[in-house]
Amino acid sequence: SSTSRGLGDVYKRQEVWISRTRQRCRFPCRITLVGATNPCPCGWWGDPERPCRCGEAERRRYWGRLSGPLLDRIDLQVVMRRCDPHDLAGAYRQDSRSTETEGKAPGAPEGSRAVAERVLVARQRSAARNPGGCSNAELPAASLAQALRLDAAALTLWEQAIRQRHLSARSGARLLRVARTISDLEQQERVGPAAVAEALTYRSFDGLGMGTEAELSGSGAAAGRGRAAHPLMQGDGPLPRGDDR
Repeated sequence: SSTSRGLGDVYKRQEVWISRTRQRCRFPCRITLVGATNPCPCGWWGDPERPCRCGEAERRRYWGRLSGPLLDRIDLQVVMRRCDPHDLAGAYRQDSRSTETEGKAPGAPEGSRAVAERVLVARQRSAARNPGGCSNAELPAASLAQALRLDAAALTLWEQAIRQRHLSARSGARLLRVARTISDLEQQERVGPAAVAEALTYRSFDGLGMGTEAELSGSGAAAGRGRAAHPLMQGDGPLPRGDDR
């Protein structure tokens, strides 16, 4: 749509132009884009319990409204499943305790305070390593190779994913930046195949035009395109851990 294309221009150029009758003003901007969408017009495609009422052609038209270049620039793309009612009820049980103040129960999500501490350490690591103290997302292409410290096995896996998923050069570079951040969060000096494999799981919608059915439902080979060739890429992969990159 025209809205998504306009948003893509703002994201790319990092500036906003506002036009009025007699003047036109330019405002520099750096945005953090967070978006959400239903998987189809009825909203039930991929749900294990409720059937979808939409046809494949209708779903393709629905996703076709999203600008390809804009989707290409979204680093983290994940499918969020409907929560189990038992898990939802846990937030309202009287015997539930704060994981921040009384300790984290087994299997409980990581608390915001712990996440913030890990993110701060990761940002400090990247600032000390990257030219000019920039973040991994802001690394210029000329400095990316040196900052990555990419293992040979990780490079092979990345090259294989680029070929099998038909990723653009821009998507490939963004994938490596996410892998570098994952390694920083794990306090690892080099980027290994595990970090690249995890970064790939955060690109759920690559190649929608070639595999809309399986991409959105999470079933079939297309949902894991590029994963089958490496043991770390089997299955649906991990969901984001709350530490946002």
